[in-house]
Amino acid sequence: MEYNAHVFFAVFEFGQDACVVTQLAGFEPTEAWVVVQPMRKHPDVTHRHSRWTLKSPLPLSASVEEHLNALLSALEPNAEGIRAIQSRFPTHIGCAVYFQTHNPGFQLSATVTARVAALGLVLDFDLYFLGDCPTDDNAA
Repeated sequence: MEYNAHVFFAVFEFGQDACVVTQLAGFEPTEAWVVVQPMRKHPDVTHRHSRWTLKSPLPLSASVEEHLNALLSALEPNAEGIRAIQSRFPTHIGCAVYFQTHNPGFQLSATVTARVAALGLVLDFDLYFLGDCPTDDNAA
């Protein structure tokens, strides 16, 4: 596996009620939390910002382009709601990609970038190089 990709639409700074974003969007988020709410995996730590998220439904092993196509297909029927959200809150499409090869990289087609642009969304890329993962042959 060359990389794992987490691709999502995110909304920030909406206050203490994620339902405001859900009503504007016209669909439910994959997950949402508000500032100072305890983190699910670390209940002794609280969130430092509010976030409403719709994640790509594809497995992490899918390509970034495949994730974006799936996510855009979910967002485009609700373009009016997406624009209403953008007029009130910061938004972006996040792509957190975890590479396991020395020469990481990917490209996006003009079609995908045009679809993102048509929704007026920003693409935010967080790229992480994890290093080569040992194979069974190299395991100590």
